[in-house]
Amino acid sequence: MRVGETTRLHITGTALQDSYRVVTTHGFDWEIESTQADQLVVNASLPDDVPLGPVGFWVVTKSGVSDMFLAIVDDLPGATEANDNHSVDKAQVIDAQVALFGKSDGSKSDFYRFHADKGQRVAIEVLTQDLRSPMDPVVRLLRADGTQIRVVDDDEVGPDCRLSQTLEAAGEYLLEIRDSRYNAGGEYYLRVGDFPLIRHSVP
Repeated sequence: MRVGETTRLHITGTALQDSYRVVTTHGFDWEIESTQADQLVVNASLPDDVPLGPVGFWVVTKSGVSDMFLAIVDDLPGATEANDNHSVDKAQVIDAQVALFGKSDGSKSDFYRFHADKGQRVAIEVLTQDLRSPMDPVVRLLRADGTQIRVVDDDEVGPDCRLSQTLEAAGEYLLEIRDSRYNAGGEYYLRVGDFPLIRHSVP
């Protein structure tokens, strides 16, 4: 969900024709566009000052309150993972400022290609815990010829991983993402840009 924009959400379930409101952990403006027995369409308008990160929301019906849904609020442009990005030759081209959802394909890695200028700082983080995903990601930053620059695995508090790298030359670079246990199906949220990497809250 983008900061300062309206996001159209399709929520599926049962008894949704009775829906009359949505509640959230943040102050969004919600407008119910349509309701059916098995689908609710909601427009969520995010203010400019909404905090980035995961947000929970619930659908309230006459029958009760749903389980919590999770979304991620971001200020980066969004993208979607391609289906055939499992080799260097077929690496998916992305911008150096992007956020996208992907899914582990077991023993197959996902590859992404982006362009960077000389001396450009690139911050990369892969989030799984915010999605309640079972994936344990490993990320490699590579030069265009496939040689490794950095590899990162778990951070201090869990399986998510982050890195910041100032690139020594202009050109094409590659990101490789895979599940460390080669399990398929786990979702991940990839962020690439020039942003601070926050590991802990204090206190």
